[in-house]
Formats: sequence, C-alpha cells, structure tokens
Amino acid sequence: MKSLHNLPRRQLRRLGLAPARVPPTDAWRTLLDEVSRAYGDADQERYLLERSQDISSREMEELYDALQHERDRLESRVSERTAALAASEARFRSRPSFPRGGNPESFPFSGKSLGPRLRGDDGTTLDSRPHHPFAGARRHQLR
Repeated sequence: MKSLHNLPRRQLRRLGLAPARVPPTDAWRTLLDEVSRAYGDADQERYLLERSQDISSREMEELYDALQHERDRLESRVSERTAALAASEARFRSRPSFPRGGNPESFPFSGKSLGPRLRGDDGTTLDSRPHHPFAGARRHQLR
C-alpha cells in the first residue's frame, strides 16, 4: 500500500483503526464523516484564500491605477513648466541688451555704466539709482 497522507493517518489513529483492516460499519461511517469534514474545511480555507487574493489584487490594481494617474499628472505638469520655461527663455534671448532707442547709460545692469554717482559727506561714492538693490549703500558696505 502506498504511504498515506498525514491527515487520513491521523483520522484513522483517532478512531483506533488500521489502514490494512476493514473497519466496522459504525467506525466506517465515523471515518467518512471525518474525511467529509476535512474536505469541507479545506474547501472553506481555499475559498477564503481565493477571496483574500481577489480583494488584495483589486486593491493593488486600484493603487496602481492611482499611481499611474498621479505619475501622468506630474509628467504633464513638468512638460507644461518645461515648455513655459523654454518660451520664457526664448523671449529673454530675443530681447536686445537695452531698450530700443534707449541709452545704454540709463539701462540698469547693462554692464556699460551704472549711471550717475553721488558723493557722501565723508567722500565715499553713493549709488543714486533708487531701483538698485543697494541704493544708498556705501561702497565699503558692499564688499
């Protein structure tokens, strides 16, 4: 006889039966009830496992879809900002270094001239341009 699985071996031992002997009718019925109950328990466990896997799979699909949606949204925002930056950069590069017809001496930060200078009481040079971030600062304070 082929080796028995542990479950029927335990069931036979619990009922006081041996695999090589034919059991009495009442023991046979009890054995069949035990086997039927074991099959029912296995079916219930398999059902619960399959149901759990289905629920987990559905939840993972929902999370994956949400993640894909968020990734697409972020990629779209990055593309929009990249395009806006490229357009802004193109506009900036197409501008002349100082306004058309303007005097380079009066254009702030043109690199040509920083405009008129004033001298303070102590003889230090003051920047007279009010729009300059260091307007009114003493030269030695800027170093």
